[in-house]
Amino acid sequence: MKKYLFLILILSFLFTLNSCTNSNKYIKETTNFGIKSAKKGYWKEAKFRWEKLVKEDPDDFIALNNLAVCYEVEEDFETAKEFYSRALELQPKNKYIKINLEKVEALLFAKEQDKKQTE
Repeated sequence: MKKYLFLILILSFLFTLNSCTNSNKYIKETTNFGIKSAKKGYWKEAKFRWEKLVKEDPDDFIALNNLAVCYEVEEDFETAKEFYSRALELQPKNKYIKINLEKVEALLFAKEQDKKQTE
């Protein structure tokens, strides 16, 4: 759980560096509320906040990454992979998103291997 929060905090910090306008203030506040919710274990609330941001701005790579983390916590690795992939398309050099995507791909692979062994 702590590793998820760490990744969210890193990306949110990077995003905050670019926040200057009023619309960015709303994004920053919503992102921070999601972070606080996730820290307290309120993943549904965090997910709600980041879904709202993605709906308003489908190119918000921070919200996409954070939303993917929520899906990963829920063990919905396929959906998490989709959101990480979208975030990485927008920020192809972002090493944190790359790490997240690689991790969820490894989890999907392991899940598939377990499934094959039980069949």
